[in-house]
Amino acid sequence: MNGAPRRALLVYTAMALKLRAKRESVSPDDLLKTATLCRAFGEEYHEKKLEEAYIFPAVRKAGGVVAFDPKTKAFQSWPIPSGGGVVRNMVATRDDRLYLACSGVNKVAIAEVSH
Repeated sequence: MNGAPRRALLVYTAMALKLRAKRESVSPDDLLKTATLCRAFGEEYHEKKLEEAYIFPAVRKAGGVVAFDPKTKAFQSWPIPSGGGVVRNMVATRDDRLYLACSGVNKVAIAEVSH
């Protein structure tokens, strides 16, 4: 987890304790500032500067799931077995498989990753 989300979780944890103890001691502005930080990090930096610039073009070109190895600076890709759709969530397992929720085609796909 990156620094910005980690700091936000610390603020939210502290605020939750304060809310339980004495609700009026919590400033809505502090919660808003933290939510704004999360949004800026998530949308402005992570999505626009990283995903849209590097990940999405590689996925479109590959037509499937793409992995980036920071050591070799190389992309590796695998087709989505269900034929595509929008992948909203995925889970990697210890046996090198990806389980993908392909909501566009209402299927769950399993991709075996080879190194």
